[in-house]
Amino acid sequence: MGILPLSSNDACVVSGKLNYLTTKALFITLYFPLPDMKKFNIQSKHLHQLSILFAGLALLFGVFVYIFFRTSEFRFFHWAGTVGLEQWLRKARAGSLSWSLHTPEWFIYSLPNGLWSFAYAVLITGIWLKSHSWLKYLWMASIPVLVTGYELLQHSGVVPGTFCIADLAFGLAGLILGMLIVIKLTQLFEYETKTI
Repeated sequence: MGILPLSSNDACVVSGKLNYLTTKALFITLYFPLPDMKKFNIQSKHLHQLSILFAGLALLFGVFVYIFFRTSEFRFFHWAGTVGLEQWLRKARAGSLSWSLHTPEWFIYSLPNGLWSFAYAVLITGIWLKSHSWLKYLWMASIPVLVTGYELLQHSGVVPGTFCIADLAFGLAGLILGMLIVIKLTQLFEYETKTI
């Protein structure tokens, strides 16, 4: 997982661009006026379902990038063979791999990490945010531990893979955006409930 290690100069440029994008995304998440939920008849009981939907869409897009843009993801072929999709998948990949030559490396190698992180953060935050159980803190703490821990363990050589600062940055951005979106939606649902 990840791209080749960047030089310190390249890492600073990537980190600076990602910090700018993350800051902009956080600003939009926090201050962009969300639509009136009464129009959509969405109530707080639907927050879990909405969290699952967001997480599922992020995971699907991440799998799409993995399967159709990465050149060496043969572990998916084993799964595809067991369900009878291997031939179709090979043909689809043959056409899509040529697109990857014109696709930025961050999209192919780092965006999926951000999408997994986003999905996990949305799902765990959506389930545990309003809980009064002590387990809430354990699960909420698992989000940054898993997101950053995997990359840091790659850096130390404990787990196989290539440490990449862009993967770490995208993972942290996905984590923050996922948690903030659920927190913002929860606040919105609570406000809508009080005003109905």
